[in-house]
Formats: sequence, structure tokens, C-alpha cells
Amino acid sequence: MSYESLRITVTGQDTTAADDDVWVRLEQVLPSRLAYYATARDIYKMWTRAVSGQSAQTMRPPGCPVGFAGDDIYVWLGVYAWPSHPDLAYALTASLGTVGTAQIIRKDKEFSLFVDNSNRIDLPYYMEDLSWEWESPCFDRYGAEIPRPAITNHGSWLEFSTEVFGGLRLNGTACGYYHVSEMILNKPLTEEELTEEQQEIVQVEEQEEYESEGILVYVPKRPTRLNGYKIENLQNTITASWIEPDGSTDTDQLRLEIPPCVEEALAFCPDMYRTIVLLCREISTRNVYYSTCSGEVVDIWDGIDPMKYCVDISGMKVTAAPMGGFGII
Repeated sequence: MSYESLRITVTGQDTTAADDDVWVRLEQVLPSRLAYYATARDIYKMWTRAVSGQSAQTMRPPGCPVGFAGDDIYVWLGVYAWPSHPDLAYALTASLGTVGTAQIIRKDKEFSLFVDNSNRIDLPYYMEDLSWEWESPCFDRYGAEIPRPAITNHGSWLEFSTEVFGGLRLNGTACGYYHVSEMILNKPLTEEELTEEQQEIVQVEEQEEYESEGILVYVPKRPTRLNGYKIENLQNTITASWIEPDGSTDTDQLRLEIPPCVEEALAFCPDMYRTIVLLCREISTRNVYYSTCSGEVVDIWDGIDPMKYCVDISGMKVTAAPMGGFGII
């Protein structure tokens, strides 16, 4: 059976009438999870930054909504606000940080709805240019098949000319707004000297040079590590508020999900020897070991060793380098 496809137009009816629901639905905009890991091109960029002495602390991982400036970590999380009508006034607040101004958005949406013996059904968005297709025959509440009823689109809900039981497939444009929630977190790092045992584990060759009586003298540095505090259980809740037709205030809330790459940036690294291979070459292998806490380069070495090809210092084979926080060089 082929089902008729029709175009539905928005009526001029006031959608803030007393019999209509007024609402704002919130939806988080999550970054692509594919952006959390480095490609071979990204890894090469990391290596070139490492050998030039640049630190991870000023680099924002591509695709991850986090940035660094000194001791401050900036986190940006996107939020869609879908009001029951584009003209509905609403306000957004954040339990942590701020919420930016609204940007108008139009998103193509396609979804199914089930009408359960009713003459109306609510839509999840305010929809324009809406078309529909019945995915099933139409029935009345007694199970008898009936002609497909006429449909009127009121923007945020559909009205049927008669009570009906059946399934609809809808395709149209959702109208709403985009906001950015910004959080600024402080995570200072402090240096402390390593013990002799820890120095043997780190094995970083560093030295200072100075002239004494015309002779250039090299003095090995005492290795240090960077300590900081871990930011964990980070929570941020967005609250939307608006005025109902009767003058009362209503709200809706959304607890934002913190992307894994942001959680890595907030994690506490206790020492300088949490490192990973950033680059491997087929003939001569150049491995760049760096601190996932501070972005400092711990060691760089060349050599041909098939048994250790693309293997980090913990002995685990690396296929992708995490694009998280201070781990990017």
C-alpha cells in the first residue's frame, strides 16, 4: 500500500492560547566522538610542536570544547533551546558559568509519532514546512479502519479532524535557538623535586650550563614533576524559564554531559612519567614522550627497534593518541 504524502502549512492561530501547552525543551550539542582521537596528521603536528619546544598548555584539541590560558581551563558546551513558538520569551541560566546570547537555528528533522485515539498530538519542536506520511492505516477506537483525517499544523502540535489511531512519519524544519555555556575553571600546577628513585624512573636528561673562569660547565638538573589538583564530578545544569499563559512561571532543566576529552583535561596527573608515543616512522623510529599532565616533553629518541615499534614506555601498543587536555603538544 502506498500512502499519500501531503504538505502541511502553519495556521495563523495563536499558539499561546489557553488550551495550548507552552514549553522550552533543552538539548545538548555534543562534539563528535571521532574528534577525541588523533589521526596520523594530528600526531605529526604534535611532534613538530614538541621538537620546537611548544607546550600543550596553549593548544586547544581540535573537536574538543576546551581551551587553556595559564592556570585557567575554558570549557564550552553547546545547548539547543526549542521553544513551543519562536516568539516565546525565555531565559537560560547555568549552575556553573554563563550562557551566551541566542542564535537562531533551523534544523531539518524527520521522526515518527504514534497517535493513540486522539484528535491532537504534540510535536517535540515548533515545525515549519512540515510534510507527513501515514505509516499505517487509520482506525477508530473500536478498531474499524477509517479514512485518513485532515491535519492542521499549529506549529508545536497537530490537530486531526477526527479522533484517530495510527502512526505518522513527519519531515520538516525545527525552529529554535543555539546557546553556548562557558565555564572557566582554575587548575594551578606546582613543581616539586623528585626523589632519587623517581629520577631513575623518569630518566630525563636535563642540564644547566654556565661559565666558570672561562670554562663552560654543565651541571645536571634535578628533575621535577608538576602537581596540581584534580577537578572531578564536574556538573553543570542549564535551566530554562518562561511565563505560562496564566501568568505563572515554569521551568525545565538539562544536566549537561561533560565530554570525555574535557574530563581528561581536568584530571590530576601525579607525575611526569605518564607518557605516550606520539610518532612512529617505519624505518627510523622517532618517539616523543610527553607528560599528559603538563604537556612538557619528557624525552625524544631515534632508533630502529622492530620489537618496540610504536610501543609506549608502558609496553602497550598505541594505535591512536588521546586528544585529551594537557596531552596535546
